[in-house]
Amino acid sequence: MCPIGEGVIDYKEIYWLLTAKLKYEGFITIEQERDPRNAGSSLADVKKVSHF
Repeated sequence: MCPIGEGVIDYKEIYWLLTAKLKYEGFITIEQERDPRNAGSSLADVKKVSHF
């Protein structure tokens, strides 16, 4: 899989839909399958898109 934020899923749009449109205030979980040999950057990937 590609790093979170670099694929076709629009996380900002999903966030807007859940919070602004549906008024959701709970938690969400995003899972990502990564090759363990290339998983060292997973935290950095999430930090790139977690600022909205």
